[in-house]
Amino acid sequence: MRASIRLGRGGVAVKLFDHMLKEGAVLGAHLIDKAVSNNFFQLVTETLDDKRIQRDGVSLLDLVRAHGLDPSPSTQNRVLSVWNDQPPQIVMEYFVKMHSDRVNLSNWAYRSMIVAYEHSDPAFVVKVSKEMERSGIQLQRKAYNAVLGACLQLGMHNEAEHLFGNMAGHAVAPNARTYGIMIRVYSFSYQFAKAIGIFDAMREQSFQPDRFAYHHTIQSCIKHQRVEYAVELYKDSVQAKVPLCTSTYVILIRTCKEIGWELWASTFEMELTSQRTALTKEAEAAHTIQA
Repeated sequence: MRASIRLGRGGVAVKLFDHMLKEGAVLGAHLIDKAVSNNFFQLVTETLDDKRIQRDGVSLLDLVRAHGLDPSPSTQNRVLSVWNDQPPQIVMEYFVKMHSDRVNLSNWAYRSMIVAYEHSDPAFVVKVSKEMERSGIQLQRKAYNAVLGACLQLGMHNEAEHLFGNMAGHAVAPNARTYGIMIRVYSFSYQFAKAIGIFDAMREQSFQPDRFAYHHTIQSCIKHQRVEYAVELYKDSVQAKVPLCTSTYVILIRTCKEIGWELWASTFEMELTSQRTALTKEAEAAHTIQA
């Protein structure tokens, strides 16, 4: 290990690493001088190409730990970087294990865990985000969105609003997903005027709302007794060629009938029928292909 470091012989270091993969770390590996072990694994990390990191990255982290070290931030980041921000489950599970073992994680590792577990374990995401806040680790936009999404799932609407308000102070600009999440946050928490305001801000920033943003905003308009604006949003969706959810049409039909707007109710009924017919044809086509 010392010789490969001194001579900068990455190839030799990788051969020794391969031997470790086959035989395991030697007994007493944790007693080797920490500087030697750290420099050796740094050399291995720098020498291995992306395919080897993808194949043996978790084993590399495991061997580093067997030598009594926390994997360095650069080694952790190297393992994550080869997956283009979409590391497989086995990689993220290892990082979660390191987290539970109180290993010092890199900022990138923290952010990756948040993004990876937004849907499957939102409580874990919120917990980790609070750890990051205490440690002064800055969230980036993708991580912000993941935490906002986790708060939405958990019904933590006030926390989501607070987090959204902090983004500007950290020079993180919201994107279409950020706005979409906050529209739902305000809609689910019965803050309908704020939901409409977020939708308007989204369009002012030239982000195109998706069908779900339209749905929750139209629903908020109706709850806030702004039916005219709900119809305007329908027109806007048609112009933008964004097909609305079937549930959106159902809400519009019911509301228009209640206030006597029969012409609009008929229009929405025809749109709903057309959409359901199209969905049925798509389902039949998919079934035919599978058969």
